[in-house]
Amino acid sequence: MKAAFRCGGHPNTSSCCSGSTKTATRAECVASFQCEIDQCESVCAPNAADCARNLVDRGSGRWEAVYSCRCPQGFVGTGRRCSQEDNVVEAFVDSRGTPTSPENLPCGCQRSVKDRCLDVACGERAKCIDDGNEVRCACNEGFKHIDQSVGCVDETLPVLQLNGPAVVEFDQCSAPYEELGVLIVDENAAAYARTLSIHYSEPLDFPSRDRGGGTRDKTPYFKIGTYNVAYRIDTPWTYPPFVEAKRVVKVVDLNECSSKSANLCPASHHEARQRV
Repeated sequence: MKAAFRCGGHPNTSSCCSGSTKTATRAECVASFQCEIDQCESVCAPNAADCARNLVDRGSGRWEAVYSCRCPQGFVGTGRRCSQEDNVVEAFVDSRGTPTSPENLPCGCQRSVKDRCLDVACGERAKCIDDGNEVRCACNEGFKHIDQSVGCVDETLPVLQLNGPAVVEFDQCSAPYEELGVLIVDENAAAYARTLSIHYSEPLDFPSRDRGGGTRDKTPYFKIGTYNVAYRIDTPWTYPPFVEAKRVVKVVDLNECSSKSANLCPASHHEARQRV
């Protein structure tokens, strides 16, 4: 390792103080001139190919020596000595010898290692692992491998929690069912573009605002019965191929004798009850 340079980057002191006569005499300037100690051996790794020393003008007549280290052929790294705090890691390169992580080079000069994972496609939610003996794919944390058709899937399936009661009950002349929705607990939501679907039983008769029986004075009446609302997220690798939460919606017969809303029901509906 060679560091060929002269005092202050100059062949001698004859020109180092030019232009300084306004602030100091030439004799004083020359007398104060000192050579900087060569620090290549303390800055660069012992096996570095060479060390380059460059002078940088910091202004006000102050110059600073900056050192750069270069690794020999077949080695990869910053070329600089490793400190006790540095973690010495393998220096992976591609087939052309180019570092695969140039922004994260190891300290010193490490013998380059071909990154065998470059040619391995592991699929979504998986990573390539080279343990020195074999190259294999492993699922990311929170996922498990099922088979080649689906790859890595959730270890923990999403959970659907009903907002509001599991059973909603109202009479046939009350206000219609308003969707309450669900809370989705999903540890791996960021890894998927999941879609929540809502399925209503007997959609033509379901007691929602835009469905149900006829109206009179803008008041709906609904068919008596039990309906279901199913909330689903597809999980094609399970059986059944989805996770689900259900809500029961019950429409009960109106008791006209006790209900204050009896006068809101259509007359035909009251007459039918009176003839029973």
